[in-house]
Amino acid sequence: MYIQTAILKNCILPRGKILSALFFICVIASCKKSTSSSSPAATQQEPPVAITLIHTLPTILKESSGLYYTDGNLWTFGDSGNANWIFKIDTLTGAILQIVIIQNFPNEDWEDITADSEYIYIGDFGNNDGNRKDLKILKVKKSDINTSSLQVSVNAEAINFSYADQLDFEANSNTDYDCEAMAAIGNYLYIYAKDGGNLQTRCYKLPKDTGTYTVVPLETFNTAGKVTSAAFNPVTKELMLGGYMNKKIFPFI
Repeated sequence: MYIQTAILKNCILPRGKILSALFFICVIASCKKSTSSSSPAATQQEPPVAITLIHTLPTILKESSGLYYTDGNLWTFGDSGNANWIFKIDTLTGAILQIVIIQNFPNEDWEDITADSEYIYIGDFGNNDGNRKDLKILKVKKSDINTSSLQVSVNAEAINFSYADQLDFEANSNTDYDCEAMAAIGNYLYIYAKDGGNLQTRCYKLPKDTGTYTVVPLETFNTAGKVTSAAFNPVTKELMLGGYMNKKIFPFI
C-alpha cells in the first residue's frame, strides 16, 4: 500500500489493523516469485522479507484504528470508546508530536483517516451492527492545526451521509453497512463497505463539501473478505484495499 509502504520504510509498526496491513505486504513480497509458473525459477521461493521493529507507538495509541502519512508526519487515533483526539506521530522516533482535540464531535466509532492538501478527513462510519443513522466524515483544516503547540483544540466540519440501499436498520452483526476504509481521490472521498454478508465490498463516492448526502453504490468488488483499509497512490494511480476473511484470519490485499 502507498501509506503502509511509507510506514514500512520507517520501520514503525503500530498495533491493530495497520500492523496487519504491514503483515500483508510481507506475505505478498515473500511469495511474489513463487506464484508464477512460467519459468524454472518459479520453483525457487525468495527468502521472506525481514522487518525490524524499531519503535512502538505510545500506550495511549494501543488501539490505533487508522493511519495516514501527510506533510511528513503520520496521523492516527484510537478506535471507538477512545478520546476524540487525533495524534501527529514522528516517523523516525514514534513519539507524539501533537494532540488535536476535536471538541465538537465525540469518537463514536472512528475507523479510517485520509487527507488532501487542505484537510484531514476522519471517518466516523464504524457501524458494527448496521443500525447507526449518524454516519459522518469529519473535516479538520490543516491551517487550524499548523502550530508548534503540543495540544490544540479545533472544531471540525461534518460530511453527513446515509446509504440509499440500506432499508433495514435492525441490529445485525453480519451487516452489509459497516465501513472501515476510505481514500481521498481528486475532489471526492471514496468509502468501502466492510460487507458481512456476501463479502463483496461496495464502493461509495462522497463530495468533500460539508453537507448531508445519500450515497448509492458506485462499484462492487468481489474481495471475498472484509475490507478494513484503503490507500491511494497518486503517482501510480493505484488503489489498494486490505482486509481479512471471516473470523479475522487470512489477511489479504
